[in-house]
Amino acid sequence: SSTKTVTISVGSKIVCAVTGSKGNISASSDKAYATTGSLDQTKKTFAVKGVKVGSIKLRITSAATDNFNKTVLEVTLNIVPAATSSLKAENLATGFKLTWAKVTGAAGYYVYRDSTKIETIKKNATVTYTDKAADTNGTKYVYKVVPYATLNNKAVASTAKPRTVTTYRLTRPAISSLTNSAAGKMTVK
Repeated sequence: SSTKTVTISVGSKIVCAVTGSKGNISASSDKAYATTGSLDQTKKTFAVKGVKVGSIKLRITSAATDNFNKTVLEVTLNIVPAATSSLKAENLATGFKLTWAKVTGAAGYYVYRDSTKIETIKKNATVTYTDKAADTNGTKYVYKVVPYATLNNKAVASTAKPRTVTTYRLTRPAISSLTNSAAGKMTVK
């Protein structure tokens, strides 16, 4: 393939295909960041699995044959954080408080409401955000939090399918009156 950069998330696996190769193929990378395996010499395919956030070189070699020279291709492999393992939204008087699980290797998080990015969290340790603009009673809101990594001085979002949470805004009812209606009883309106 002519692709020079491939992005995968930690824990995910992709299958790479080599076209035009007549010799056996092999693939190698920094095993601390990505593992290669499942070589199929007939189909000229192999699997790559993301292990740790980082940017490395994936080296693909096609061995020499009687009529073809050995060929080596280096592809940049960007390994981005996995998706967060949990996400919840709490309906507060001031809006929705989102809380999620910290993701290893993330530089920060993008917070989305209804497919629109509403906030960029720039610290991995910050795992909460309160959306004060989600204040319309009875309105449905869908949130997702996407971890990102900084690779080669550039923010790269996770490619893993993000967790989403769907919730409805419920405003707190106002108390118009409170009266003592009998001994040990009261009426609230």
